Amino acid sequence: MSIFPYNLTLNESNSDKYFDIIADVSERAILDAEKNFAGIVNEFEIFLAKENIDLKRSRNEYLIDLLMIGTLWNVYISNAMASKFIITKFTQALSNIKTDNVEKNNEIEKLKNQIINEFLIEHSDDPPTADLNNYTLLLDWLISVSFFNEEVLQMLVWEKFFNQLDERHISETLNNIINYTFDFSDNAFNQLHIYTNQVIDFLEGSYIDSDKTEDIIMRERSEEEYHLNMIANYLLNKAQKDNFKAKPKKIVILPTCIQDENVHESQGTNSSSIPDNISDKIKNLINELNDPNIELAFIPHKDFSKFFAKYTNSEDTAFIVAACALNLMSISFELKRLNINFQILPLDTSGCKKYWNNEGIPSNINTNQLIKLLQ
Repeated sequence: MSIFPYNLTLNESNSDKYFDIIADVSERAILDAEKNFAGIVNEFEIFLAKENIDLKRSRNEYLIDLLMIGTLWNVYISNAMASKFIITKFTQALSNIKTDNVEKNNEIEKLKNQIINEFLIEHSDDPPTADLNNYTLLLDWLISVSFFNEEVLQMLVWEKFFNQLDERHISETLNNIINYTFDFSDNAFNQLHIYTNQVIDFLEGSYIDSDKTEDIIMRERSEEEYHLNMIANYLLNKAQKDNFKAKPKKIVILPTCIQDENVHESQGTNSSSIPDNISDKIKNLINELNDPNIELAFIPHKDFSKFFAKYTNSEDTAFIVAACALNLMSISFELKRLNINFQILPLDTSGCKKYWNNEGIPSNINTNQLIKLLQ
């Protein structure tokens, strides 16, 4: 039996019901977050104006930041407190080494991952103090493990905000964020656990080679993080919807894991070619689009950033990107940073060979949602 860490379709023919549920859950979540974080966001907006920092983001996006900060703190602060300064800095330095030698780059990456697995997944038993020092430790740890680059960029602006507060105010603000996020996570769990109820079974199983440790941080992410990404995805899509609709040209980006990766690997990564074994529903939709203003890019997830960069500050093009649930928020942040309008569609399941299953199980997207976005 295949175990997916998350599954948006459950036992139904498609994930339509999920999109109805996530809309209701997310609207309630952002209203509650506004009630709790209104004062913090007000102060943050004053700080941005005073420092002349133009993030071009909405109030709801700042609320998402706070939920993200609280979630990442609650999940990873014990790892950050157990880490050693010299280890985190050395790992970060390794990440910055780039050469033209592919073999050497692979060796550097292998060394970095060995260090992560041996030193950066330990936990501290000490109770964390909500202060700027521990916030900075958390940032250093997140940078070191390499899976939170876009999230860290958001959190660095908040670090500047915290840094101009006195110690007592920092403690009160962080404690508010941390404690409220526990409630947020509990509420999200009660409503979204049905879609992530196999996370524990996946972690306890052997669906990926035991010696494939290079992506252990990604594979062992918590249910709280899945739920945060799902809620943030709905809210960030909503914030982008009008600008997305206004762009005349749309590019639909489908990752390789949406079909048999073995076939795709033999065909290369030409974004203009759609492999024959892509699921029939999506293939038929692609054939029916027949619109000169709609293009398709079929590329590996690892090449997304290179593709995105070519459209920085695009005035006429918007993206629809299909992605795994744990990448929804980071991809949204990246596209926002590049000033590219977007809508992100979660894959119905996650089953690629890199993280989730040795065999590589093809995923799917909700084509009803895709059609709505393109109409």
